Amino acid sequence: MAFSEDKNSSLSNEEASFLFSTARLKAIRMRPYFASCLLALLPIRKKIGTVGVDEFGRIYYDPETLKKWGVEESAGVLIHECGHILRFHAQRARFQGVTRLTARTWNLAGDMSINDDLEEEGLLLPEPRVSPTTMGLKLGLNIGNGRAEEEYYWLIKEKIEKNHSIVWILIAVLRIVIVMKKKEIIQIPQKYQSIFMELFVVPELRV
Repeated sequence: MAFSEDKNSSLSNEEASFLFSTARLKAIRMRPYFASCLLALLPIRKKIGTVGVDEFGRIYYDPETLKKWGVEESAGVLIHECGHILRFHAQRARFQGVTRLTARTWNLAGDMSINDDLEEEGLLLPEPRVSPTTMGLKLGLNIGNGRAEEEYYWLIKEKIEKNHSIVWILIAVLRIVIVMKKKEIIQIPQKYQSIFMELFVVPELRV
């Protein structure tokens, strides 16, 4: 196993190794057909507050988080992370043209596609977790289960881009209003002036 000492953690490398190994063995017992993938994972201890995997099978984990989750939920997370590898998410991301700017959106889409299957199987996962239901409520979308990662990705991406466009239009309008106010072309009610000037003022107009 590959470990790096975390000076900010109260757990030793031996304790961290035990937490990870216990969760991995539990995951193998829960999903024996995932055994090859689970055993191939290269654990790397990292203070990230969660668990993540890359396309090369390196799994980054925070032992403090595994301790908080417990064996059952930690095992569920390892099974989830194997889902990213077995579904070739990294390779499919490149095919979809995912960039650093949209990588988070693609990861959410992957999490949704994996978790809607795991939830249906009754697998225990830590809360809060990403799912089509939770993301749909958060974004105001009726997403539904059973979609491919690519479908989730484009649904979320289009929604986020639409929201960003609306926000930037509102900011642009408010900035124009402030400029006009500065030139005394229009009057803004006194009770709203401080809010506009603090949140949306054009930088070069700040006093």
